[in-house]
Amino acid sequence: MSAPVLNPNEPTGNIISLPRTGDGFIAETAVKLDRLQAIVTSLDHETRESKKALSELSDVADRARRNQAFEESLRNAREYKIDEMVRACRDLKARLDEDKQRLKKLTFAHTISPLENPMSIRGLRKDISRLKTELRKRELGI
Repeated sequence: MSAPVLNPNEPTGNIISLPRTGDGFIAETAVKLDRLQAIVTSLDHETRESKKALSELSDVADRARRNQAFEESLRNAREYKIDEMVRACRDLKARLDEDKQRLKKLTFAHTISPLENPMSIRGLRKDISRLKTELRKRELGI
């Protein structure tokens, strides 16, 4: 009823008895194979779900990186714009100071001896008031 089989795991070569035929052995083996097939199917399903979740996480990570890069570029653009505005205001203030000094010199020179073009004092005062207006607009953000 059973045929002797050598056990390759044992160095002595003990003989193991396996049933040659029989509906019980075949049925047990079929059940075990079905269970293994169910396990393999379950593992395949879990693998697909894991790959899907990994893909979604990768997409989320990519979006987060893009958002971070976008926010950084916005921050840099804001900083650049602020620096540009500060520089422009500094230039306007410097020009305003120069024009005020020129106005003082012109009025002093005009009190000592009349200028060829006394209207230049008036034009300079208007330029100063235009510069002050522009600086005030920039302060208010208009």
